[in-house]
Amino acid sequence: MAGVVGAGIAGFEEAIGPSSCVMGPFSVGKYDAQQLVAYLLKTASSNGKDSSNSSGAEKLASKFSTLKSATVYYPYTSSTNTPAAGQQRVEVDPKGVLVNSNLPSVTLLGGWGCGEHMLDAWAPFLASHGFVVLTIGLKYPFAANTEERARAALAASRALVEFCDKNENTPLCGKLDKNNRALIGFSMGGGGVQTAANFEDNGLKCVISFCPDLVLEKGFASPCPPELGIQKVPVLTICGSHDTTSPAKKHAWEMYRRTKGPPKLIFEVRGGGHYVANGPGGACIGTQSEPANPLYLFGWLLNTFYVGCAVGCKGDCGLWPRKYWCECPCPGTLNGPSGYAAPRGSPSAPPHGAVGGVALAWLQLYLFGDESARAKLRKAPAIASNYEHEGVLNVTNNMTEPPTMEHMRGQM
Repeated sequence: MAGVVGAGIAGFEEAIGPSSCVMGPFSVGKYDAQQLVAYLLKTASSNGKDSSNSSGAEKLASKFSTLKSATVYYPYTSSTNTPAAGQQRVEVDPKGVLVNSNLPSVTLLGGWGCGEHMLDAWAPFLASHGFVVLTIGLKYPFAANTEERARAALAASRALVEFCDKNENTPLCGKLDKNNRALIGFSMGGGGVQTAANFEDNGLKCVISFCPDLVLEKGFASPCPPELGIQKVPVLTICGSHDTTSPAKKHAWEMYRRTKGPPKLIFEVRGGGHYVANGPGGACIGTQSEPANPLYLFGWLLNTFYVGCAVGCKGDCGLWPRKYWCECPCPGTLNGPSGYAAPRGSPSAPPHGAVGGVALAWLQLYLFGDESARAKLRKAPAIASNYEHEGVLNVTNNMTEPPTMEHMRGQM
């Protein structure tokens, strides 16, 4: 490997490795959040009645941002004095949920044609480290563009807090911090969460984009727009050097270079394909996520035909205008999780576990405010073919370091 260029921090010379991808100290609870989906639909319907001046484009965007399913994962422990990252003391209510009312939340969003469970491997991993995690599935996963996905993820993230605060029957009632939220997205969902980083939302603290693909309403091969512009929150991008679906040079790196403002980091995994970050354990070519549905190929072909008429078209143009699209019942969504973290105490860890370690450190830094995580991100993991960051090492106390950029070039 080539050497690393960049300023060092004394005492933190070891890069994040596979051992970082292990389950955390907390047990993980889980419940179906279909009531949250209904709450979002009701809220959207009420807003629609109050907004008689909404344009057809706005109503269409709202349609394609509709959720179909959701699941909540949350941390709990039987101990009343177990420290969590960024916290001094953790108390537990009789239901076993953390009592403190400042739990950060993370919303997970899949890509084109993906079902809710595509990123399921991340949910228990992050929940075991003290985060509340919401996985969501779109009603129109083949139709929604990146902006619509961005709005869907933001709306779900905010609704989770609102719904839990209003519903005493949920185990998280009154325990979520509405001003401490993050988004994670894969492929078009990655482009979606990075688009969301441009929106005004004071509660959104950071986003993580996996193998991002920016697809706007014009079609499914749109280049990265120059107006991606100034982001309002820190953005972490994880991509693969061998991604043939959304080549990193054309998508992830272009998006990284065109974003300005808050800290940003891009981690390119050597040999990684389009699914390299679908789980914290990572994956390389040949071990990518497999669809759970045995009728996947048949459904995928039908759904591809379903949207094919609109590729390259906008609005009411084309053979099948978007406003006439409906929910396709074909069983063709990518919905198979992969890359699970190692159990706590396991003697072995996933060889590409640095994927999970880098993402975890990012969330610990920007949601927990854990400054020790900042130094962990300084050096490139051994599996990185490229690793670059800007503004990440700026400390938050009175002693501020100048912006640091690090490059790592791995030899294939």
